[in-house]
Amino acid sequence: LPKRDRMLTGLPSVNVTAGVAKGKVFFWHVNPNWNGEAAKEMYDALGVALRERYGNKRSFRVVEDGDTKGFQSGKGKKAKTEQRIESWLLPPRSPGWMPLDFNLWSDIEDRMLARGNDQKETMDMYVARLRRTALLTSSSVIDSCLGKIKANIDETVDSQGKNTKSLLE
Repeated sequence: LPKRDRMLTGLPSVNVTAGVAKGKVFFWHVNPNWNGEAAKEMYDALGVALRERYGNKRSFRVVEDGDTKGFQSGKGKKAKTEQRIESWLLPPRSPGWMPLDFNLWSDIEDRMLARGNDQKETMDMYVARLRRTALLTSSSVIDSCLGKIKANIDETVDSQGKNTKSLLE
């Protein structure tokens, strides 16, 4: 897109992988460059976080999009296998199935902007403020987003894929 059409042009941005469960953001990983090696590092850290939270289960399931640069790279897939992480892949460009991307991050972004910052902040300061804001997300916001994922997927399954227009509205 042309720069003028991008939202929040000129403000800092960062690529983050976050994990949510039981109404909380429990995993936070900053990805400086998103590629196979970054995915490997993220999955290694996610495996540790999942075992700390849920014990040494046989395997863990996560939901992710079909991003070929990281999640589905050879290094990413190998790291998932090593960490006993199974992924449920959502189709690309399916906003109705990914309300975390659109609702949760929108909520965090709104709260970041509302709090503002009167001073210049370094990228490290920005990332720390972003993390604090994400970790303070209310469980009702997270639960609502997770409920939307389930409802939208159930709607698609019930319609047997025949009428999914309402998912995109």
